[in-house]
Amino acid sequence: MSSNTSFRKKPIIVNAEQYLPREDQIPEGVVITRGGEARIATPAGAVIVFDGDWIITGVEGERYPCSPSIFAQTYEAVNSPTEGRDYFVYIIDSSMSMHRKAEETREIFNTFLREQQGKPAIRDTAFRAYRQSVLTLVTFNTTVDTHYVAQPIDAVPLLNGSSYRCRGMTALNDAVARTLNTVRRRVTDQDSVLAVILTDGEENSSTEYNTAEVKRLVESLQARPNWTILFAGVGLEAWDQAAALGVSRGNTITYADSRVGTRAVGQSLSDAASFYATNNAAQMDGAGKNQSRSFALFEEAGIKTDLVVGQDTSDDEDV
Repeated sequence: MSSNTSFRKKPIIVNAEQYLPREDQIPEGVVITRGGEARIATPAGAVIVFDGDWIITGVEGERYPCSPSIFAQTYEAVNSPTEGRDYFVYIIDSSMSMHRKAEETREIFNTFLREQQGKPAIRDTAFRAYRQSVLTLVTFNTTVDTHYVAQPIDAVPLLNGSSYRCRGMTALNDAVARTLNTVRRRVTDQDSVLAVILTDGEENSSTEYNTAEVKRLVESLQARPNWTILFAGVGLEAWDQAAALGVSRGNTITYADSRVGTRAVGQSLSDAASFYATNNAAQMDGAGKNQSRSFALFEEAGIKTDLVVGQDTSDDEDV
């Protein structure tokens, strides 16, 4: 008897992110050449990426582009849009002033990621479906670097010395406005958003947005029932800095400009994110709209917001 020569391809789940340069959505691995051409390394060599292409990550970690038409014919979203998503957004300062505490800053993000990855999906009782957690990560110095946009959280790698490097100045306004606008265009009433802004300095190099424009954007998003925006800044002046950007005092945390202080605020941010995720599903109304907004998340989670006064910095002496 001859063996069966007909086969059906196994159903697999792949991660994919669309290349949309005009929306500052550039998937990791896509490189812009001097001639303005976008390329990505694949097992078959460097391949041109066109506007709108999807960058797919295969089962062995290989990455390759796929045209929008082929992608639409071949793939469908794992979760229905009506199920809702929990969007976690990290906007992290990578200017030169962060250099001496770069390791601790990476660990802030990595601690959060480890605690969220592998968690059972939160059951959304309004739809009797499981909600997906997705992550957007942006770092900024003189320029704004988008690492991921709405990437399934279990597929996001830890930050390391290559993916988080400190240099340049602080384009805080551009980073915040561009990132929040990118996420805003994706979010529905069934989704929730927890955005974290982490910086140790003040704005000094943005070219697109001023502070007043960022404040209007932040306040408009915080007025929505499914958005919570946190600000973590260095020193007591961080209270004023957060207020200038429109972030409520109850969602602001200050920390000492040291390795010890950075570790302390990292744990607080991770605890706040865990509290938010745990309580999120309970905040759905009968119509399935998310009501998870908080103007005082740290207080609700029992987290101290002033980590400056009395901060021990003894282990910073060797830095």
